[in-house]
Amino acid sequence: MIGYDLDDLIYSKKRFWKIETIKERTCLNKKEIDTIVDQFNQQFLLQNSTQIESNGRVYAFPENISKLEEARFGILQPNQVSIDKNERQSLLYLFIFLEIGNLSITTFKDHLNTSKNTILSDLKQLRKKIIVEDIEIQYNQSQGFYLVGKEWKIRRFAYQEIQNLKDEYSFYSLSQVLNSQNQLFIAQTNRELKALINLNHLNIVYSRYRPLLFFTSMIFERQKHHIIEKIFPTLVNHFKFGLFELQNEQEQNDLIALLIGASDGAFEDKKLDFLYRTCFEVMENVMKLTAMEFDDFSKTFDALLAHLIPAYFRLIYHLEISNHLLARIKQEYSDLFHLIERALSPLTELTNGITEEELGYFVILFGGEIYKKKHHSSMQAIVLCANGISSSLIMKKRLSDLFPNMEFVIATSIAQLDEIPVHSYDIIFSTLKVESSKKVYLFSPFPKDEEIRKLYNQIVYDFELPSLPLLSEDQLLNSLKPYLKENVILDDVKKILHKKNSLNTREEEKESLMLQDLIKGKNIQFTNQDLNWEEAIALAAQPLLDSDSIEPSYITAITNRIKEFGPFVDLGMGIALPHARPEDGVNKVGMSFLRCEKPVNLLDDPKHEIKIFIVLSAIDNEAHLRALSSLTQILSNREELQRLLDATTVAEVENILSEKGGVE
Repeated sequence: MIGYDLDDLIYSKKRFWKIETIKERTCLNKKEIDTIVDQFNQQFLLQNSTQIESNGRVYAFPENISKLEEARFGILQPNQVSIDKNERQSLLYLFIFLEIGNLSITTFKDHLNTSKNTILSDLKQLRKKIIVEDIEIQYNQSQGFYLVGKEWKIRRFAYQEIQNLKDEYSFYSLSQVLNSQNQLFIAQTNRELKALINLNHLNIVYSRYRPLLFFTSMIFERQKHHIIEKIFPTLVNHFKFGLFELQNEQEQNDLIALLIGASDGAFEDKKLDFLYRTCFEVMENVMKLTAMEFDDFSKTFDALLAHLIPAYFRLIYHLEISNHLLARIKQEYSDLFHLIERALSPLTELTNGITEEELGYFVILFGGEIYKKKHHSSMQAIVLCANGISSSLIMKKRLSDLFPNMEFVIATSIAQLDEIPVHSYDIIFSTLKVESSKKVYLFSPFPKDEEIRKLYNQIVYDFELPSLPLLSEDQLLNSLKPYLKENVILDDVKKILHKKNSLNTREEEKESLMLQDLIKGKNIQFTNQDLNWEEAIALAAQPLLDSDSIEPSYITAITNRIKEFGPFVDLGMGIALPHARPEDGVNKVGMSFLRCEKPVNLLDDPKHEIKIFIVLSAIDNEAHLRALSSLTQILSNREELQRLLDATTVAEVENILSEKGGVE
């Protein structure tokens, strides 16, 4: 979509505009103005329409532009566009939500280029979908179709539906309806919205601006007849509205939550200071549950806080953002999902829960830190990702795996990129097109194998890197054919090659050990001795010492760390996870289990009463994560936890851990 920033000028009766006047009216720089002009001209050329002319100082706009919306969305023949069923149903809901004109089946047919029967079928399915949210679609002759239910729920569903739109024609259709009574309606909303954003020094994540603009435009229209209920709290002390007009305080609070929820988290207000503590508690939990430490605690803390602030607003106001990468995140970071969900308990206690979509963003934020590898770097690269800090981190991690000899710096906007000296980097990886004197490669946070392969081979070629090209399964198979026996089944060979050659499967996951692999047999102990906490840890660690998984120094390091940092190994519910750093005397991955009949007070503090000690020896941040993920699932289930606390035999413990460890 091409932005609405120049619409006032395009639709004005004045043809010629000086660059200084345009900059003043739009708050854009010349580079941004030229980008929009070039985008429109490319579409006007395809339409055989008159283009915008410029000599660098003055811009001449065509006298009559009849197909501006078609150009904006790249729609050459709108009457011939076919829309996906899910998109149609989303649009049906949004059209009804807007309440512009008398909405009938004929209206829907015209906007969606489909038949009466298809519309009736879509309405039937849509009614079933929204009834779960306590929303109904009703009809009368004077008004047409309209929505019935609590206004806040009606709006939240509309926000989700806007985010789910993928087709440019869908936004084209919405734009046509919104601008039907005033061709500059969205443009005016865009101008006012950007002024409000600048007034409060917010930075909106690039990929979230379009849904934000359309939803805000729709709210302006809907609030003429519907006011949202006052059920959500005021979350900030200070927010400037300038000339922005809203019906009441709750409408203002709703817009604040919408804007900050779509931002990059760079917003400060004394009323939000408690989130610093929440952020610190989440960091502590992640370190406890993953048995790791962050190389740069402050840097990770800042990244988490930048994500946590907007997430807090979204969760409190039920303005959660869609996460189209969720399935891929769950596949690639399956071990982390339960760990991070539990680590986020300080946040979920504030917000009464978290959706899987929101959880997914936190998982990849920490995943990029936990799974990163250290390499000697020789090339400097910029990662330009406009989809927020979480996607930026996962994109950086994937590129680091692919190019271990590159050092990466993240930029989340073109403005940030412009602030980085060009001489300080060699290459740009970006999710959006950008002009630069350096080589720019388009890349997505979760690319398919073929995209990874093409990128890798292109960079090896462009920079003459000392590396062999990455070949697909078909290419490898063709190379192997001359050397294969005649009776070999080629499909079987191809399957093996695919498994070995997959670029989206972490080697760490293949090597990750399950809980029942680590805690079994002699590694499980029971005692009825009256022990102090240091004796209990030494006894719990003994099986690891006997198997040469650790050195004696490791046990000393554990007790010294607890004395220095406090009872950080206490996971709650009577479970402790004593551990130290790999360099403190770890030879290989291991876990040992000790159940104490007589509870032990960690640091002699009755507030930290421990019944089960699980000693961990980790060689890195990764190999043990699957086991800890399974353990976390047990701790999250009261019945399974109680079974573990009550177990009296090795077989019982093995059975409990095996049941949970086998679940993927």
